[in-house]
Amino acid sequence: MIGFAARGLVSPGVEPGETNGLPVRSNLFDFARLRLAARSGADGASACWLSGREDLPRSGRYGRRAGFTLSELVAVVATFALIAAMVLPNLNLGGSRAVRAAADDVATSVELARERAIMTGRVHAVVIDLDRGAHWVEWSKPIAPETPAPAASDTGKRQLDLVPPPIEGEALEPLFGNFGRPQVVEDPVVLLGVEIDDGVADSGTVELRIDADGATDPAAILIGDADGTYVVRVEVEPLADAVAVVHVE
Repeated sequence: MIGFAARGLVSPGVEPGETNGLPVRSNLFDFARLRLAARSGADGASACWLSGREDLPRSGRYGRRAGFTLSELVAVVATFALIAAMVLPNLNLGGSRAVRAAADDVATSVELARERAIMTGRVHAVVIDLDRGAHWVEWSKPIAPETPAPAASDTGKRQLDLVPPPIEGEALEPLFGNFGRPQVVEDPVVLLGVEIDDGVADSGTVELRIDADGATDPAAILIGDADGTYVVRVEVEPLADAVAVVHVE
């Protein structure tokens, strides 16, 4: 192996004893590789390839190799999983969605009862059973009057009785179909109570009657989760068609 001084082979503008910041080697082959690496650029990638060293930087001549190790990535993922396990249960996202869905069902029942009352001209009611946690729709089913057929007059024309039949507004029965069946809310949803003019009813059965013209008394149905952390109000207005579902702060 031939040894020689590197001072005679430096680049112009470089002081003797220096090779563009790279260490001087006595071996001719190593020195040539370092000179080519210095001319290849400042990123150090060519220097790593020419010198055969695995520990030379990739992102800078004197910096560390870019990227993360597997242990660092595992530590970050474990940290985020621990934070999510502590925070997500407190957000109660599943309970809030269930409460909102139950409130929408009650609002739909009230709107349906009001629309049917106007179209049929019959009294409807939304029954809220707070003890069972259920609700359904009832209506005053029309009863055909038992009147004889109008007799023919002497002129051959029938006489029509213009007296309207009595309206059985007090006798209510469940509406046919799914809305007439008790719809029980599922855990963790709870029917907390109904706000009416007389106060707040938190037990028993409350009947929200809707007249034939769609008018009703104002009321608010309170629905929430078992812990009471998420509560909504189903607000029923006297004459409004739509029913508002409002979150209680």
